[in-house]
Amino acid sequence: MKMSIFKIRTKILIISLVFSLPIILSVFSLLEFNTVSIENNDQLISEDSPKISGSSIVNNILIDETNGAQDWATREADYAWISGGGTFSNPYVIENVTITDTFAGYPIWIKNSIGVYFIIKNVTASSSWAFPFLGGIILTNVSNGYLINNNFSNNAGSGIVLDGSYNNTIEGNNLNENDYHGIMLSDNSDDNTIVANTITNNSVLGIYLNI
Repeated sequence: MKMSIFKIRTKILIISLVFSLPIILSVFSLLEFNTVSIENNDQLISEDSPKISGSSIVNNILIDETNGAQDWATREADYAWISGGGTFSNPYVIENVTITDTFAGYPIWIKNSIGVYFIIKNVTASSSWAFPFLGGIILTNVSNGYLINNNFSNNAGSGIVLDGSYNNTIEGNNLNENDYHGIMLSDNSDDNTIVANTITNNSVLGIYLNI
């Protein structure tokens, strides 16, 4: 099923789409020249929806490129479930990891990772912290990330949070039953692509753009 691509530019734009089950996609763009591409985000689970991951169970993942003890290279050396080198042809990959009910408030938090290529794939993560800026995965000041075929559902906060992050792709993820938003973008998180995700029954908004 093909759907139109929405380009959000300038000041305030609200788009509401209603599919066969109740879902509202509301978009707020507060700064000029911000661009977010939203394409083929369907309410119905398709054949290609991500399966529950399960080869590794961890407490939480924190990656901070400004901290030598927590940067990508150190984490890759320490953990078997991280591979790659951070380049376009050989990105870092985190896959087949399950993180549930973390007390840190962030099952996955990647920050200050500009210019490092990475993929988050087939990961299941949820948190019991009830705050909209917290959730299954948080990207803070991050670019070149690719989040594909993950399950960020049943969070007390949001499913995916982008804060001051750009040039990232969110594709084919399950973002259901979160107590705030399925996806939240804030603080100049522009030039991101959101495509073919399953976003249903989130308590506040399916996709919230406050950029």
